[in-house]
Amino acid sequence: MTQRGRAPDRRARGIRASRHVLLISALVSTLSIAVAPNARASSGDLDPSFGSTGWLELAVYKYPEGTGLAIQDDGKVLVSIGSPISNLFSVARFLPDGTPDPSFGGDGYVRTGFWRRSSAEDVLLQPDGAIVVAGTSGKRMVAVRYLTDGTLDPSFDEDGKASVLFGDRSSRLAGAALSPQGEIVLVGTAQRTLKHSGFAIARLTTSGAPDASFSGDGKALVAFGSCRCSGAEDAVVASDGRIIATGWARSSGAVAALDGDGKLDTTFSRDGMLRTRFSSRSDWATASAVTLTATDRILVAGWIPGRSGPRGRLTQLLPNGRLDMTFSGDGVTNVPSAFPEALAVQTDGKIVVAGASCCGGGSELFFTLWRFGPNGDRDRSFGSGGVVPGGGYELAIRGWAAVALQSDGRIVVSGGREFGAVVLARYLG
Repeated sequence: MTQRGRAPDRRARGIRASRHVLLISALVSTLSIAVAPNARASSGDLDPSFGSTGWLELAVYKYPEGTGLAIQDDGKVLVSIGSPISNLFSVARFLPDGTPDPSFGGDGYVRTGFWRRSSAEDVLLQPDGAIVVAGTSGKRMVAVRYLTDGTLDPSFDEDGKASVLFGDRSSRLAGAALSPQGEIVLVGTAQRTLKHSGFAIARLTTSGAPDASFSGDGKALVAFGSCRCSGAEDAVVASDGRIIATGWARSSGAVAALDGDGKLDTTFSRDGMLRTRFSSRSDWATASAVTLTATDRILVAGWIPGRSGPRGRLTQLLPNGRLDMTFSGDGVTNVPSAFPEALAVQTDGKIVVAGASCCGGGSELFFTLWRFGPNGDRDRSFGSGGVVPGGGYELAIRGWAAVALQSDGRIVVSGGREFGAVVLARYLG
C-alpha cells in the first residue's frame, strides 16, 4: 500500500506539518486507553484482545513507520518498518494477540543492513509462506526474502536480496504486489532525465531474478505524455496477470494498466493510461492506493490539496478504465478532509479506506478509518457515521499507511506516530 513521493513531502505543498526527531530505544508499549467494562462492542471499535487495548507501539529508530502489512493464515501479523534516515530493512511479526513472535528473529523483530540509506515500504506473503519485504536502497528498488523464522532465504537471488536499477538514475519504491503465480511486482518512481520522472514497474521471478518475459528485461517505465513528472504509489495484479498501477502525473492522479508482457494495455482507456478526475489546476494531487473488487472493478483512492484542507476521493473504474456509474452515481465519492493511503475490500463488498484526516487548520494529521458500502455510500454502521478517528492520539506521520483484513473480518492497520513510533491497531469489523 508509500517516501510515496514521500507522501508527507507532497502534502507539504498543501499543509504545513511539523516534524520532530527523537531517538528512542527499542521497546513495545501500549497506550493507556480507557475502555468501559460494560460497553457493548461495535463495528469500528478497537479490539481489546490485541495488545490489551487494541493499540500497539513499537519504538525502534528515528521516524519509524509501519509501511506495509500482511496477515498469515495462522493469524500472525507482519509489518514492514520504514524510515527515511535508516540503513536498515526491518520487519516485525506479532502473534494474534499482539505480542511479539519469539519464533521470528528471536524477539519478533528482524533487521537487514544495507550499505546505503534504505527503507522498507511493503511486505508480501508468497504462496509457500516466504516473506518478501520491498523498499529502496540507495538508487535501487530492493526486495528481500525471509524464511518463516526470519532468516534470509539464500535461494532468493543467492543471498536473499534482489535489486532493480532503472538506468543510471535513481528510483524509489512505493509499493509491491504479487502475481497469481507468486511473481513479485515492484512499483515506484524512476528518473528518466534530470528533470523528468515516470512510473517505474519491475517484475521479479519467484527466485528473485528479473523476469525477462516482462518487457524484455523485467522493467517498464511509463511516461504520461507531455507530463514531465509522474510516479507510481501503489499497484495490484489482476487474475489474468494485468498490472494496475496508480500514482501521480504532476497535478492529477494517474492510473496505468500493463498486460502480462509489460506493454501498456490498450483495452484500458485506449492507450493504457488514465488521468483521474481528482486533479488540481495548480498543485499536486495523487492516486495513492488501488485494489480490485470481487467483480474486477478497479478501486482507486487519492486526494487533492485545497485551501481549507485536503479533499479525498474514492473512484471505481470498470476494467476498461471508464467510470463505473453504479458507484455513487458518477463513479466518485468524497472522503472529506482526508489523505487516503490504503484500501481493502471485505468479503461482503464493503470498502475500508485507511489514512489520515486533517485538522487544526490543516497543520495536524490524525489516524482515521472510513468505510463505504459496495455502492459508494458511507457505511453508517461503522464507527461514528462511517468514520473511525484516531481518538485524539498522538499526531500521525501520514496516518494509517497500510490496512489488512483478517479472515474473521477484523481490520488491522499500521502507520507511524509523529514523535517516533510504529503504530499498529486492530478494529472490530
